[in-house]
Amino acid sequence: MQKEREMNWALKGRLEVERLQVYRRAIVLSAVCKAEISDGMHALPPVGPTMEVEALEKRVAYKVALLVERAAKEADTLVAELEQVKADSRDLHNANVTFLAELTEARLQVEGLQKENQQLEDENAHQARLIWSMRVVHDFYRETMERMSGAGSSTRLSGAQS
Repeated sequence: MQKEREMNWALKGRLEVERLQVYRRAIVLSAVCKAEISDGMHALPPVGPTMEVEALEKRVAYKVALLVERAAKEADTLVAELEQVKADSRDLHNANVTFLAELTEARLQVEGLQKENQQLEDENAHQARLIWSMRVVHDFYRETMERMSGAGSSTRLSGAQS
């Protein structure tokens, strides 16, 4: 039974191949039958609808004109957009130059302020040292005055006792 199936399958395949060959031959014969002989040359008649060359030429010319018009409009639009981009780019460049100048000026101002701040800190430290020195001198003066006033009262007391 298995062999019978294999044989049937092989026969079906062979029949299909032969059917395709017959179909191809029929197409070729059909084309040959339709061939016209004119002036000693074989020519096949056109298969689809025929158009006159002039009508086809006018149709193509019209489509080309439409395409050219559309391309011109798009080119004009693109040129206008490009001009706008160019103007925007120029404005951005000018803004960048201005910003760079302002940034440079701000950096110089910051550097000047930093120098002034350093000077103020140095002056503040100097004044703090002076104040500390003045306190030391004041404390020394007060101690000296207390000693002198204490020594004067002890001298008065010893002078009063004698």
